[in-house]
Amino acid sequence: MSNSSGPGRVLGRLAPWLLILGLVAFHAANNWIWLTKNVVTPGWDRPAHLGRSLAYYSTLTPLNWQGLFKATIQDPIRPPLFFASATPLYWAFGTSIDVAIMVNIVYWLVLIGSVYGLGAHLRGWRLGTWGAVLAALLPLLYGMSRSFYIEFSLAALVTLTLYLLAASDGFERRSFSLAFGVALGLGMLTKRTYVVFVAVPVIFVILRSRTIRSLWDRIRGGFRISLPDLLIALGGGIAVAALWYFPNQDAAQDLTIGLWFFAAWSTIIVLTIYLLLRRPKDAGVNCLSALGIGASIASLWYLPRIDVIRRMLLYGYGVGDPRGRELDLTSIYTYTYYLRHTINEGLGLVFTALLILAVLGLVARLAKQRNTLRTIWNADLGWWVLFLWPAAAYVLLTFSIYKESRAFTPVMPALALILAAGFLLMPWRRLGRALLALSVIWGVVQFAVISYAELNAPAQRTQVWSPLLGESGLFARGVHLELPDAGETDPGYSIQPEVLAAVDARRRLMGRDSVRLGVLAHTPQINAGSFLYETLTDYQHVEVTDLAPNYDGGDPLPRLFGYDYLLLKRENLAPAAEVQSAIDRILDNPPRLFQDAFLLETTYLLPDGDTAYLFYLRDWPDTGLPEDQATSASDYLTGVLQPSDALVLSPPELLAPMSQAGLDFENLYLLPDLPVIRNDLAEIAHNHRRVFVMWGEPATDETQGFMEGWLNEHAYRAHDEWFGSLRLALYGTTERPPAEQPTQMSGARFADQIELTGLDLPIETLAPGKVVPLTLFWRAPDPIADDLKVFVHLLDAQDQLVAQRDSQPAGGLRPTSTWNASETITDRYGVLLPGDLPAGEYKLIAGMYLPASGERLPVYIEGNDAQDHIVLGMIRVDQ
Repeated sequence: MSNSSGPGRVLGRLAPWLLILGLVAFHAANNWIWLTKNVVTPGWDRPAHLGRSLAYYSTLTPLNWQGLFKATIQDPIRPPLFFASATPLYWAFGTSIDVAIMVNIVYWLVLIGSVYGLGAHLRGWRLGTWGAVLAALLPLLYGMSRSFYIEFSLAALVTLTLYLLAASDGFERRSFSLAFGVALGLGMLTKRTYVVFVAVPVIFVILRSRTIRSLWDRIRGGFRISLPDLLIALGGGIAVAALWYFPNQDAAQDLTIGLWFFAAWSTIIVLTIYLLLRRPKDAGVNCLSALGIGASIASLWYLPRIDVIRRMLLYGYGVGDPRGRELDLTSIYTYTYYLRHTINEGLGLVFTALLILAVLGLVARLAKQRNTLRTIWNADLGWWVLFLWPAAAYVLLTFSIYKESRAFTPVMPALALILAAGFLLMPWRRLGRALLALSVIWGVVQFAVISYAELNAPAQRTQVWSPLLGESGLFARGVHLELPDAGETDPGYSIQPEVLAAVDARRRLMGRDSVRLGVLAHTPQINAGSFLYETLTDYQHVEVTDLAPNYDGGDPLPRLFGYDYLLLKRENLAPAAEVQSAIDRILDNPPRLFQDAFLLETTYLLPDGDTAYLFYLRDWPDTGLPEDQATSASDYLTGVLQPSDALVLSPPELLAPMSQAGLDFENLYLLPDLPVIRNDLAEIAHNHRRVFVMWGEPATDETQGFMEGWLNEHAYRAHDEWFGSLRLALYGTTERPPAEQPTQMSGARFADQIELTGLDLPIETLAPGKVVPLTLFWRAPDPIADDLKVFVHLLDAQDQLVAQRDSQPAGGLRPTSTWNASETITDRYGVLLPGDLPAGEYKLIAGMYLPASGERLPVYIEGNDAQDHIVLGMIRVDQ
């Protein structure tokens, strides 16, 4: 008899574990199949979370004490547990998105086991079994388990915490109480919203149990401190805190709490150890010990990141929310938001109807037993935990500005247990069992229909719409219930690998260490974040920047030129008007500068009918150009450029670094091809009265040499400025072509070596900031040995210098030592008028001098004594 009953008892003990492992294995297999079919990760949070998991993997590899400390404080906004929990899987199987998501199988084990445990605690193995099976079949739970969202792990930790809370029997059972403390600390390290789901049940249990009474009895009996226990606690607590803090002291000093971290954390540890040592182990001591354990674990992150409390108020309840979100208490949708999403996405209409029947079954059970309010109040604390869990969370989330359907995921296990309990406790036992069986059958059918595209037709055909629920259906539907390879996850959206491969191939071809990709696309499938995981794993030399949502005003086009590649698409999610206008201009009527700067490499036809366009910068920047030079030049130009001015960059490779340095200018020109430069320069000179030219190097190559020669011949050079290796020249222009013959004769002779035969001063009235155009015509009867410089000065009524231009003739291209005998030299000068020059009459003079000594050549004009300059004319300045 004992032999036959022995295996039965063993099997009975193993049955719950076999059930739990079977359900977890079911989801492990299905999730892996689902993930192998899926190549698209829509959204923004999921790619960002995946990127964070790689950051924790990097921090924890290799595993050491400093890495553990850094991991606990790594993210200033989000607790570390979920992101760090992917690291062991990365160690075992390598880094990939699918490997990261499969960490949810561990959380499935925690969740299913906790549901079974809570159900078994409340009503034995039947409730545990049915509750676990139904939890495994709730759409939002398995939908979230296929994504790298925090909420699924949060659901597992919340379920574990509340199971242990119920199993502690009001903190009378010490082992469950201490385990509850551990779960409490780990839950706090999962997500800040954890408290929304556990706070009210925990507070209720403390108030309903003997916890307060036992603590009050201790206080009334005289609060006595055990010196031995205190010494052990002090020694142990300080030692543990010191081992954690002092090897990481340098990192800790940069935290908000700084040096106080050691004192605060050691105090928490000391108190926790002291409570663990206290006797007798009654409910009060067990509760405080559990809370101490939870605080010790949670404080690893919350103490260093103490300012997160402010963020919880900001982003949770709108206390000065930086996004300007407010809670509209006048709208019915505020109060029904989570109800609608729970019905549509969490359950579906059929499961919702079954849940209502289950609740009615519980009500019928209470009515049949004629339970009084006192009896209900004195019910097992586990039942209170089960019902306060969703009810309190609904209220707290409803009155929060945080509105995300996935936020209610941690409530789903409670609904599964309520559904199972309602049918098990229904007075009509056969009906209850039938409804339970129907729930499981429907759950399996719904799982198949909404998980795979091949079976999804019934869900499409049974969609309905109602004013309260909006788009709904017999089958659950929502943004977190995706098919692996259809609709929002159609493989055609997965252009990221091809884009990154093309970008990186050109990077290698160009011999570059890195390449910048700007993304002007903002949809769930295609956004800058969707490139993050692959750039951190396979394409670490590609830097991706989000250009679409982070818009701070002004024309967004100028900032595009700082990128080697651009990816854009026309249809985006709620783009700023200026951003959408820039996209439309590029695709419909691209600005001249964009056409000069970028070439279209390829297009990607997307499943929704839109198209993504990949452009590359025609001339990639010189990586050897120091950043500070481009910044200095950009700052200078920002201060002097006027809207009507032209800016020419030569070589065109200067465009990217100047854009990165902040240059924002409309009339900017690139002149990459020598055959068309002549016409381009002529058009620029005709359309703009001031032309700035930025040269990357001295004009030694053919293109730059031609440009400088043409400008010196057809414009009036007024200023030169150097920024390291960057040279900036300013030219003035006139509406009519510069004179080729003198319009005013001179006859002045300079030291009997050079004759100024005449000049041209076409404009005699100018505004401040403009360029005085001047052409001098020289002739020397004999060759000249010295290289002389010409000065052109503008003097005020008191003969004080207000502006000048000194240069060798023809912009330095025709030094006087190169002149041929009797050759006429056409020499053009521009004199830049100061921007604050007062209105009035000014005298323009010119002369020559020896650069070495500064000695001016005497000037002889027939009938006059020798002077050191010649008066060319008067310039009038009008405001």
